[in-house]
Amino acid sequence: MFPRISSVALLVTTLALLVGCAVPLPWVPAYSSSSSSIRSRPAPIPYNWTRVTPPPPTPQQAFSAGISQLRLCISSTIPARSVTEIWLTAGPTYGVVLLLADCSNQPDDTRQGIAILPIALDHAGHPTCSAWVLGNGGLITRQLPADANLGDMAYVIPSWLPLPRDTYDPEQVGGGMVPSALFSLESSTRLFITGRYAGSVTRPDGAETVSVGGRTGWQVTDHNITTVTISLADGWTFFFSGTADATTMQRLASASLSHLDSLLPKPLPAPTDYPQPTPAC
Repeated sequence: MFPRISSVALLVTTLALLVGCAVPLPWVPAYSSSSSSIRSRPAPIPYNWTRVTPPPPTPQQAFSAGISQLRLCISSTIPARSVTEIWLTAGPTYGVVLLLADCSNQPDDTRQGIAILPIALDHAGHPTCSAWVLGNGGLITRQLPADANLGDMAYVIPSWLPLPRDTYDPEQVGGGMVPSALFSLESSTRLFITGRYAGSVTRPDGAETVSVGGRTGWQVTDHNITTVTISLADGWTFFFSGTADATTMQRLASASLSHLDSLLPKPLPAPTDYPQPTPAC
């Protein structure tokens, strides 16, 4: 069963602008020992990201080369017991990695650390100095206590979406480095993440061909996370990942394909009338 995840997620869209250095994050809301109130506490820097040029050919290689000092638990001095890395989607210009940190060795807060991090190839403004950028439009959070009351924050499941019945905490973000949209739903026992982005996807080894909503795609399972991926006619890629069985994930993906604009709205075009930063090649 998947552990409960905090509904109070930290948006890390500014990380894309702060490459090559440790990225300090603001104070993060966190549930207190009583679910009836919320308190704030200073968060550790979640990771260091180093610009890697020339860019590696895959987001997985770029992530391995650029990431260091992951700190997804509340402690800034004690590393997690382990961090599980699961790639939900990956292509030539974009990928999304799910990180699950085992914080059971922490003295103050043993809730699992969660990160959903997009990684995008940035070359629009300076094609001779391309680099992978991490965290644009991502989420960093921790487990939600079992007694937390979501109240009005709970997701209202639309009639067309065949989600397993549960109380879900929704988070929706978008990124502009590569136009994209991400949507996550977490409960005490389940996790679902869906997204679409402008660009192609690389089929992973071991993937099984499936037919979803009249379209051919594939399905793959990694560490209890099953992902269905479909290449769309407009050049975008759609994926739906979650802790459900293969049949349920295919049904979720199929239903979502008819409601992409409401479930995963495309981001507005990025403004072009402001000075662009000079790349640190």
